[in-house]
Amino acid sequence: GDQPFSELLEEFEEESTRDGAILFGVMRGRCAEGMNFSDDLARAVLIVGIPFASAKDLKVTQKRKYNDDCRRSGSIKLSGTEHYRLSALRAANQAIGRIIRHINDHGAVILLDKRFLGQFDSLSKWIKDSIEPQPLTAQEAEEKL
Repeated sequence: GDQPFSELLEEFEEESTRDGAILFGVMRGRCAEGMNFSDDLARAVLIVGIPFASAKDLKVTQKRKYNDDCRRSGSIKLSGTEHYRLSALRAANQAIGRIIRHINDHGAVILLDKRFLGQFDSLSKWIKDSIEPQPLTAQEAEEKL
């Protein structure tokens, strides 16, 4: 809406300390990268899908082609597809990092996309060492609620 972002964050902080609150954000946006939601400001992050950049974006297609060309010539090892995948996982790592801001902080990380199952090696070491995969169908997840 028309509400400045700083006012929205102030309202979120007030509500979260009083009754709890949910703040929705988009991947690669302000809330997913660079914001500090330590302690009781955030106790969970829910990521729906791997945050791939638009495959049709000109910068993305050019970077993929550049990497592929350089890989063929032997000057780099990372293909365009691999760079694209790692860039998406880097964005997920940034979002995950919003809730754990210091050694005594804690929170839940929920990754709602089965494609994450094969990507744990590309997540940050601190999360990868404590992750407990629980692949569920929608029906199984509903039954656990």
